[in-house]
Amino acid sequence: MIAVAEESNQLDRVLLQVAETVERKTTRRVDAAVRLVEPLILVVLATMICFIAVGLLYPIFTMSETLT
Repeated sequence: MIAVAEESNQLDRVLLQVAETVERKTTRRVDAAVRLVEPLILVVLATMICFIAVGLLYPIFTMSETLT
């Protein structure tokens, strides 16, 4: 493709077109990766918050059981 562009004296346009194509593909892949990672991050954060909440409430529940 580049060799043909050199021969036809249109190398600058062909290189710009190739760069735009590569940029679009890269942008699509990054967007897809973000869409896949975002729910995973939410699940991890929810698990951490739940673990902290249980860690804070467990001593309260065990104290109330020992008092009754």
